[in-house]
Amino acid sequence: MMFVSTRSDGDLKQFDDTLLSALASDGGLYLPAGLPGYSVEKMREMQKLGYCDLASEILPDLPGSGIPRNDLKDLISSAYAEFDHSAIAPLKSMQSGIWLLELFHGPTLAFKDFD
Repeated sequence: MMFVSTRSDGDLKQFDDTLLSALASDGGLYLPAGLPGYSVEKMREMQKLGYCDLASEILPDLPGSGIPRNDLKDLISSAYAEFDHSAIAPLKSMQSGIWLLELFHGPTLAFKDFD
């Protein structure tokens, strides 16, 4: 899978070239140039998963870096071990049809814990 900077004009990078970069050389963030598709059935199955299990299911489809699934699952569990909410990033209903995604349950209480 290829990645592109949010500020770039389309300069594509391999996953391994972006992994250890905090930012792209132009100051942008790296995003996948495309996303894998999932069947409706697969998406229904994934709805039942918790945050870490869902990440373990989806992430191997993104980088294509050859990280073994068991190793990746261990890395994900370790990364979110200090979050203070079991949902990691819970959705809170504010009122009918309006939801808030809470991104402050990490060790620094900031959305940056998800980077």
